[in-house]
Amino acid sequence: MQRHELSMIIEQQLFEHYCQPIYDLNNQLPNGAEMLLRARFATPDIIFNEAKKADCLYELDTLSIIKALEIQQSYRDRLFFLNVFPSTLKNPLFPEFLEYTVRDLPLIREKIVFEINEGESVFDLSLLRDRINWLKEIGFQVALDDVGKGALSLTNMIELNVNFIKLDRYFSNHLHLSTKKQNMISAILHYCHANHIKVILEGIETEEELLTANSLGVDMGQGYYLGKPEKTNLQHNSF
Repeated sequence: MQRHELSMIIEQQLFEHYCQPIYDLNNQLPNGAEMLLRARFATPDIIFNEAKKADCLYELDTLSIIKALEIQQSYRDRLFFLNVFPSTLKNPLFPEFLEYTVRDLPLIREKIVFEINEGESVFDLSLLRDRINWLKEIGFQVALDDVGKGALSLTNMIELNVNFIKLDRYFSNHLHLSTKKQNMISAILHYCHANHIKVILEGIETEEELLTANSLGVDMGQGYYLGKPEKTNLQHNSF
């Protein structure tokens, strides 16, 4: 991706959000939605990586949050998962930004879940913990993404006081054929439920994986078998 393309994406808001449903596995009904940023120039990973290099990740991340919160008004009856980078949460400008952004929006705060992206190293866990606690104090919820993928994800699951953890799609892949994965998920569920944390399994792509996750007691599920990402009704630009 060229630098001018990144600048165009940010300055002209050349991106949109897709919505992927999250299901309550107890009743097989959708009770949440994750907002996923999409742009025509490149994949989200490339866009955010280039934004890091250009030192404008905070600008892109907060702009994405603003636009996603506008869409949230159509999903107020469900949990609404917004991706956010740890560095954005820890930015000294973030508290003022969030308070200003939600001031004039009729949000149901307890339905908003800030989903912490695990694709970024966390160097100051205490500050991140403080920001998470602050978000919860003012009415929001917090999820930890891709647990089980990175070396520090289990540490973060213990150290950070979140409401949800999202297990990486590795665990759902052929889950019905792997007793090791089933045992690990059972252990994680035991820990999480003892600490009032709900578990979401990502990457469910077959009926067998869904049935196994349900039999293990997984709280919520996400994946192509349950629903693919679709364009939201409110778009930022026409392509």
